[in-house]
Amino acid sequence: MKERLCHCGGTMKTIKSNIDREISGKKVTINKVPILECSQCKETLYRARTIKVMDRLIRQYPDEDTLLYSDPADPSETNMEIHNMLEKAGIFGQDWLINSDAPVSLGEFVYLTNSIQKHIA
Repeated sequence: MKERLCHCGGTMKTIKSNIDREISGKKVTINKVPILECSQCKETLYRARTIKVMDRLIRQYPDEDTLLYSDPADPSETNMEIHNMLEKAGIFGQDWLINSDAPVSLGEFVYLTNSIQKHIA
């Protein structure tokens, strides 16, 4: 990945951080969120995808106070096993699988299930 520089001249590094958000007066903590942090001035930046995933988690679990960041498109240690399985099946990176918030159709689900079963058997 291309190195990103901060406005102060420091290098932005990806780290995992716990993020507190206030939603309708309620505090929600999301753990292990990947953020960009400057090594010099400590300014933080969020990728647009990260914000979308956090918003999806908050909508999906409205009664939870603490959530664990999880992005199926991100091959982090949390998702590495799933990522490897999908990659072996030749289906990781397909737009319909990772770049859409639309529901998965039955046909896509059957295709995905069959592809994974072939590679874990």
